[in-house]
Amino acid sequence: MDRTFLEQDTLWVAEQLIGCYLVSRTKTGIIRVQITETEAYKGGEDPASRVYRGITPRTQVMFGKVGHLNVYFIYGMYFCMNVVAHRLGSVGGGLLRGAKPIEGIELIRANRPGKPDRTLLNGPAKLTQGLIISKNSKMAKSEPLLH
Repeated sequence: MDRTFLEQDTLWVAEQLIGCYLVSRTKTGIIRVQITETEAYKGGEDPASRVYRGITPRTQVMFGKVGHLNVYFIYGMYFCMNVVAHRLGSVGGGLLRGAKPIEGIELIRANRPGKPDRTLLNGPAKLTQGLIISKNSKMAKSEPLLH
């Protein structure tokens, strides 16, 4: 996939991300998942979007170049992640809401101890926990997912 894939309408991109793979290279191994659920946020048009009120230090990456992963903290305890995707001159992204394990299931289980396999990655915060993605992870430092 190249950047032009993410330079489309945010709603379309969020739908197309379903079935795509996301890879987390951790200190203990590789985790590969297939995205099963997304949610689109179209920025200025969407009051539910984190970027609805404009650019802040917390939302700045969403206004930038597509292909970055925007990781953010919610409810004082969880991380979630958006793939920055929007048409040129717009703002938006797709929230990654759920996935199924493809590789590294043992690592995912270790990251979410005691949880049944069917609930390992079935929510946005569960997904970041399972893949060890936080504000401190390499994937969250505004590095492009696509090179």
